[in-house]
Amino acid sequence: MQALPISGGEQCIGFAINGSEFEKPENNPAITCSFPVEKLDLNYFTGPLPAFIGNMSALTVLSIAHNSFSGPIPKELGNLKELTMLSFGSNNFSGTLPPELAIGLLFSQLHGQLWTRWRNSFAKLINMKILYASDNPSVGKIPSFIGNWRKLTSLDLSYNYFSGSFPRWVTTISQLLPGLNCLPRNFPCHRSTPRYANFSIKCGGPQMRGNDGILYKAEDSALGPATFNVTSTQKWAVSNAGFSDNLNQSFVETTLTQVSGADLTPELYKTSRVSPGSLRYYDLGLQNGPYTVSLQFAETVFASRDTQTSQSPGRRVFDIDILGYLRRKDFDISKQADGVNRAVPRPFKVNVTENYLDIHLFWADKGIRCIPEQGD
Repeated sequence: MQALPISGGEQCIGFAINGSEFEKPENNPAITCSFPVEKLDLNYFTGPLPAFIGNMSALTVLSIAHNSFSGPIPKELGNLKELTMLSFGSNNFSGTLPPELAIGLLFSQLHGQLWTRWRNSFAKLINMKILYASDNPSVGKIPSFIGNWRKLTSLDLSYNYFSGSFPRWVTTISQLLPGLNCLPRNFPCHRSTPRYANFSIKCGGPQMRGNDGILYKAEDSALGPATFNVTSTQKWAVSNAGFSDNLNQSFVETTLTQVSGADLTPELYKTSRVSPGSLRYYDLGLQNGPYTVSLQFAETVFASRDTQTSQSPGRRVFDIDILGYLRRKDFDISKQADGVNRAVPRPFKVNVTENYLDIHLFWADKGIRCIPEQGD
């Protein structure tokens, strides 16, 4: 759909025919107003969000994320009584959240300090069902009023700068999520009482011993798109975050192809962990001092770029952060290995000073999506 400027008092602009097929060239640009869903995300609309959207009373979904809208959120959106999802992250909105907006909504990737400014307004959203407020510089304590959102079904506020202790409602939830107490930003488990000087993990697979004698611990749990797992000994943990169309995906890949260049143990590469956006490993209770972190990669899913098939454009590009420091930008496994099904070991020197190690593999909006399957 071609992006058109929105102005004036009309509810619809452009070529609009109810029931029209948007894919036909003769019907582009087009906006159909009778649909209960309006998705205008991933465009570059600018200026204020028109107040007349509040007159579209049949709307159940309004998605305007990833644009460049600015100014305040119109209070008229509070008239959308049928709305169950509102997504307006990654814009340039300012001001306060209108109290009229007491509806269930999806709040995706709120940037800047808006979370702090809108804290009082959020407290009134007692019908909130889904809140996504990850990956932004939110500060202070996790709000206690979230515990009053009795209809809430989805919340993992990952990658923020919250501080202080968990509110009481988190303490209640943590009884169902063992190990959650180990994963605040200061990683308190075994802090100042280190127990370990090494750890090795078989990402996405069973425990096995390498040809070098190292015992790689099993990490083969079914991690969903927003889950974590802390071992019973609280020695290490893994978290997986991101958006995926397939909520039942286990995020473990298996290959029958022999990986070349695997001098250590070829069996290590038969299974591997994948992630929709953010894969993070934590070593807890580690003795302070210098370490070598060895990360072993192989591209075992995408086809070779030389095959010239629908699968060959696949690229897996991500950043590697260790202890909060960017160590590799736009790391592309198959490019680094000069092909697929080839091992790519990468050693890094680090200095542990606070009894934990944090290894973060993060998709930074590059690479290919929906290859080999929708949702990848």
